[in-house]
Amino acid sequence: MPEEKYGIENIKELIGYGIDVGQVVKKAKEDGKVDWKDGILFVPVGLKIPVIVRNATKALAEYRDMSDEEREEIKLFVQDKVECDKPEVERLIEDAGALVVDISLVVDDVFAIVDDIKAIDALKK
Repeated sequence: MPEEKYGIENIKELIGYGIDVGQVVKKAKEDGKVDWKDGILFVPVGLKIPVIVRNATKALAEYRDMSDEEREEIKLFVQDKVECDKPEVERLIEDAGALVVDISLVVDDVFAIVDDIKAIDALKK
């Protein structure tokens, strides 16, 4: 087995964020609708967005480097976070892994576009 280089802290942060957003949406929908009055519920998760975006590529590196033991740790983390030990957690973890990859790729694309825009602006000067 290759030596682990990254750990899983950023993966846990990203998955935890996704679970937190899901819990906020569930809370907001308790009255059957989501409206402007529910906005305050979204503030804490909204404030975490910059950190999540900043660490998304780190999470991708962690995901690619994850060992079986770390996968089990993620499983236990998710089970604890959603207070569940059902088999659906396995599917949730696989979906979360796909989410890590997708978010990381989007973040990379956005940063590449920003760099391109900066380079074009520099040429205009």
